[in-house]
Amino acid sequence: MMGMEGEEEHERQPVEDPVVIKKRKRESSTETEEVAAEEVIPEDSNEVDRQEEPPVEDPLMIKKRKRESSTEAAAAAEEVVPEACNGEDLQEEENQLLPTNPYAIARRYQLEVLRLAMEKNTIVYLETGCGKTLIAVLLIKEIGCELIERKEKGIIIFLAPTVSLVEQQFEVIKLNTHFKVGEYFGAKGVDNWTIDKWTAEINSHEILLDALRHGFLKLEMVKLMIFDECHHAQGHHPYAKIMNEHYHTSEVKPKIFGMTASPVIRKGISSSHDCEDQIARLEDILDSKVYALEDRSELELFVPTPNQKILYYSRPAFNQEALKLELVSLKEKYETPQDCESNILQSHFKDDEDFIKNLRKQIRSIHGNILYCLEKLGSFCAYKAVQIYMERHKIDSSLEIDVEASDSIQRTKNGFLEEALEVLKDAMPSGMERFLGMQEDNLVGVKEGLLTPKILVLLRCLLSYRQVKEIRCIIFVERVIAAIVISRLIKELDCLSYTSSDYLAGETGLLDIIGTKPKQNTLHLFRTGKVNVLVTTNVTEEGIDVQDCRSIIRFDLPSSVRSYIQSRGRARRPESDYIVLLERSNEKQLNLFYNVIRGENSMRNLSLNRSHIPLTPKASVAKGLALYSVSGTGASVNCDSSVSFIYKYCSKLPGDKYYLPRPEFVFRSVEGEENLHVCTLRLPPNAPFQEVLGPPSNRQIHAKQLVCLEACKRLHEVGAVDDYLIPITEAVPEEEETINSKGKNTAGAGTTKRKELHVEAKAKALCGSWGKELNGVALQIYKLVFMAQDNDEKAYADFALFIEGTLDDDVANAEIDLHLTAGRVVKARFAPIGKMPLNSIQIKDAKAFQEILYNGIFGKLIKRTKSSNGVDVVMKNILGTKKIKRAWASSNIYFLLPLESNKGGFHDTKVNIDWKCISKCADVARAFEYYRTRLQVGEDDSSGVYLASGPILTADLIDKAIVTIHTGKIYCVTDVLHDKTAESPFPEPQDSEMPGYISYSDYFQKKYGRNLNYLKQPLLQLKQSHRPHNLLTRHVEKSQGKACDVRPNCIEMPPELCLNLGVPNSVIRSLYLVPSVMHRMASLMLATQLRQEIHECSNCPFIPATLIMQAVTTMRCLESFSLERLELLGDSVLKYAVSSHLFLKYDKKHEGQLTARRSWAICNASLHRVAILRHLPVLACIFLCLL
Repeated sequence: MMGMEGEEEHERQPVEDPVVIKKRKRESSTETEEVAAEEVIPEDSNEVDRQEEPPVEDPLMIKKRKRESSTEAAAAAEEVVPEACNGEDLQEEENQLLPTNPYAIARRYQLEVLRLAMEKNTIVYLETGCGKTLIAVLLIKEIGCELIERKEKGIIIFLAPTVSLVEQQFEVIKLNTHFKVGEYFGAKGVDNWTIDKWTAEINSHEILLDALRHGFLKLEMVKLMIFDECHHAQGHHPYAKIMNEHYHTSEVKPKIFGMTASPVIRKGISSSHDCEDQIARLEDILDSKVYALEDRSELELFVPTPNQKILYYSRPAFNQEALKLELVSLKEKYETPQDCESNILQSHFKDDEDFIKNLRKQIRSIHGNILYCLEKLGSFCAYKAVQIYMERHKIDSSLEIDVEASDSIQRTKNGFLEEALEVLKDAMPSGMERFLGMQEDNLVGVKEGLLTPKILVLLRCLLSYRQVKEIRCIIFVERVIAAIVISRLIKELDCLSYTSSDYLAGETGLLDIIGTKPKQNTLHLFRTGKVNVLVTTNVTEEGIDVQDCRSIIRFDLPSSVRSYIQSRGRARRPESDYIVLLERSNEKQLNLFYNVIRGENSMRNLSLNRSHIPLTPKASVAKGLALYSVSGTGASVNCDSSVSFIYKYCSKLPGDKYYLPRPEFVFRSVEGEENLHVCTLRLPPNAPFQEVLGPPSNRQIHAKQLVCLEACKRLHEVGAVDDYLIPITEAVPEEEETINSKGKNTAGAGTTKRKELHVEAKAKALCGSWGKELNGVALQIYKLVFMAQDNDEKAYADFALFIEGTLDDDVANAEIDLHLTAGRVVKARFAPIGKMPLNSIQIKDAKAFQEILYNGIFGKLIKRTKSSNGVDVVMKNILGTKKIKRAWASSNIYFLLPLESNKGGFHDTKVNIDWKCISKCADVARAFEYYRTRLQVGEDDSSGVYLASGPILTADLIDKAIVTIHTGKIYCVTDVLHDKTAESPFPEPQDSEMPGYISYSDYFQKKYGRNLNYLKQPLLQLKQSHRPHNLLTRHVEKSQGKACDVRPNCIEMPPELCLNLGVPNSVIRSLYLVPSVMHRMASLMLATQLRQEIHECSNCPFIPATLIMQAVTTMRCLESFSLERLELLGDSVLKYAVSSHLFLKYDKKHEGQLTARRSWAICNASLHRVAILRHLPVLACIFLCLL
């Protein structure tokens, strides 16, 4: 549905000949009005609140029919008095939705139409912008009030031919009535509604037709039907089918009100008799009389009429014949691609042949559009058209073929577009896009054939609006490709840089190739002014209401009187322009346009004073058609709807992306009777029957309808469709409904479309309550030994893992390969040792050791934050903060402490913790903040250097770990640089934009605010520690074929900014491996927890923890293994088990039903449901399926 047609205001002035309709006198008590934008459901009069309306001097009022009370009341609770009636204010009024009281602004001619519509069925013929929607709103309120007064219930249905009109008119009716209003269209899923849903909701237009056919809605319930754009009630349009099949056959008929800006719809009006015939046919179908205004003085006063102009253009002078011949030969070359034909011969699949036919059709369509752009727009626009096709080119996914054929077809289509692009490019002069930058004129483009004179006239027309503020212009074209190309051309021309263009087109087959665009978004941008030039096809001719539109340009001529009137009605502002482009000296075009104008005058004259012409008694089309009806519900299907019914039924049968169930029709002539045809219908294999033979008919289309009608009858008899003629889809058994633990239906749980938030699983073996233990604790110890492989000479320190829990044997003896750079591998091996007691002092030292070492090695010891002024950087030590204390949570607490070097081998059951190293490191951690804020000052010592903690011998620093007090990072000392001091020149930055420094002392003072005291002492050469990396998978070297550079990355540091941790370099080297090791161990611990839960719910054999870990590892985990192989095996076993169960349990169901049920049984949502009902983790459920 679409918004109001424009409800104009009228000044509050006395009128000598007022149109008076008696107002109904309402009770002072409350009443309720319930409307549907397509349906209105009035309820009892005691349910609505109503206020009395103050007297209004304007005689243009409706005097309501006398009710039980003599009090006059308005149709709404609020009176809105218009302030002006000039054109500008009128457009401002129409730019908004209707006010609360539409009676207050109704004009004389609108009230006259309302009076006539209350008396009899009426088709109002008024141009766009004359306020037809206001009349419809007033009529809805009148009928609704009558129903309330009689305490009756009924439905008022407002029908519109497009979704845009539905949405627009819905907002208008909802705002201006107090009825219940609803909007309905196919995208809301109404096609799949059940009878229970239909009892609560009523529908519109084609949706209404389905509701009537299925018996969901009885026409006796409807009190008023309003047809927006009612001229569509012709031929096979749903408007005409609703009237022919249901209205004219019903004994109780609703009131009909039609609205149109052109009661004549056909392209040509050959004579006044032809026009009279079309109007009479519309009247017969809608059982209504056309009404047109005889006195148009009031209409002309309030409704602006655009200034109509004709702009002439010359024929193209540039000869493009040679280019056309090249494109034609190119099309013939690709219409029969050899590689595609060879694939067809090999496959022998019918859908392959269908796809090839579709490909040829698309190539012909693309070729035709390229030639159209070449002739009408110019070679540059044809070049742009090919580019657009290449950008948005896609294969029709509704047909599946084998990969080889698909590749060949893709190559064929791409080859055609690429060669067409080269042909057009070669035919154009060099520097073809130079005219895009021209500011004033593009005549040079016309001379070279890049543009046609017609395009030049269009561009000059747009340039004439350069000084107009808030310009809105709509350009109507004939073809979709022209809309896209012209829109893009306007965007690229520098002379039209002040405009913002876009295109709008319907979803045709061509658009399926080019690519669809969100229609509503484009309209919104045009209404708000973000787009001010809209190039469109006839999709925007009807009902699209843009009040600020100042100019309409008909690039291509209107094809009919209706098209002419509707497109002209889009120019809504006063002094707007309606511009038509005609070719100079083209008598055919000129006569066509003048015939359209004469047709409008003839249509208007013939629409006057038709009340005396009686309606022809309508013999319903439905009465002449074969019909099958269900007596209990009234649902029916006739020849006209039987074919679509069969297609809809087949679409409900089980299928997949490789097979789409659809009917097939085979025709043959009756022997001895050449004019008689018999049709055989073949249904898919999973239908209750596969073949139906229809009765003979003298037309093939009628024979097809008859056999479908016979199939509909048989489908109902065998129970494949219900009494409402709705295909019966297999209902999920009650015990298989998707429910959660509380018994409520779950919305897509376990599917990829629903994001699940799961609690992170914790390894129970790493949990512990000893974090605050003051008296000591005994913990399990697992020895961790790092063994270098491939003759790696680097030394690695061994560690001991302290945890409260006991690990399973396969995890306690785990072996983990760690992959370093240059192909080096280090093996980490665990071995259980037993329990070891720790006293309170050891616990405190171990905590301090881990806090400073594990945070410092990865650069997290000091937090950099901005100060309150937002400029200065504050370096804050995290040791002792709440963040560190929270890290010792009971859900993840363990010690990983170094062992003394050269003390026993891997198989030694005794461990020697390096408490000396741990204690020294802990002392530094406790005094770290003190040393950060205060430097030691003393005399230079040639035998050593001064650290932040005091002097130390240089020999005691080599291969030891230090922590810097200004950054909190940990390094290893590799050398003492006696040739460099703090006064040495600082290295020049590689980036020229980086600031330069005079010396090392200058660098540390300016960057970190550290004033160095020992300027003469040598600098330390430090090896930086690495960030944590995933060492569980092999590394791919960046430079293939070259040896990887494993030289250490070293820096120079003044000693007075360092603290000696007393930790050997081997410990630091091992700590780099720890994150990967602990990640793998935590995964194995979780796997053992899952294994335990599996054993508790089933008697399955022992499963290695590594296998369980593999089964829950996805490809995104960046591991060397994943669940893919196990998933393949598990899916196969699961499908086999479920298939066997279903085959034996449901022996009377066909294979399609069994496949659908199996797919439902093994989907993620079902596995999720089973896990919840069995109180299992989802992962456990998956494992049970794998086993």
